[in-house]
Amino acid sequence: MKPFTLKRGDRGRPLVVTLTPDVNILGATVVLNMRNRDTGAMAITRGAMTILQASPGRVQYDWQAGQTDAAGVYEFEVEVTFANGQRVTYPSDGYWPLIIDPDLG
Repeated sequence: MKPFTLKRGDRGRPLVVTLTPDVNILGATVVLNMRNRDTGAMAITRGAMTILQASPGRVQYDWQAGQTDAAGVYEFEVEVTFANGQRVTYPSDGYWPLIIDPDLG
């Protein structure tokens, strides 16, 4: 996956991810976990995501105040807890990249 990139302080463009084409997350709870790749510090822990399309698992995270203020390289994962209690993390191996560029303007 190409890194999701935004400028420091920007919150107008949500993070939108399609988990996998063969999943249906109807009735599931979906959360975002994001950490700084260099320090390992958690930037977002279990941030609630919105389901845009249950199949193919298209979800969105709307940035909250302060969450895009620190420039750096981050990595994120999405946890899905299905109605039956089963939990699956995407991606299944590693993390997706996210870059917050410093404001150079």
